[in-house]
Amino acid sequence: MAEYVRAFTMAESAQEADALARSILQARLVAEVHIAGPVRSLRWWEDLLEEVQEWEVTMTTNRDLLPLVEEHLRRKFSMDDRFKLVATSLTYGSREKLLWIDSQTIQPPNKPAS
Repeated sequence: MAEYVRAFTMAESAQEADALARSILQARLVAEVHIAGPVRSLRWWEDLLEEVQEWEVTMTTNRDLLPLVEEHLRRKFSMDDRFKLVATSLTYGSREKLLWIDSQTIQPPNKPAS
């Protein structure tokens, strides 16, 4: 059975988050995108404590599509070295939800159609 994930990244503005969401959805690399923000982020960056306002972008997809998701985001958006894509496995999903994710995304590379 396929593995499913929630992948997370950050956008610098609501407009960038919206453009990112629409682009990745149109490519059928994710089934859904949630945008939350603005959020206040504090982090270490180049040995300085940085505080920024960002928008969190959460995507639901098949684990095998993550390399394509990352490639798409890097190619389509001018993200600097701070660009990060992290993902967590979904430990449970209703059969209907998981089938829906599969029906809304492209077939992962090197995976036979079911």
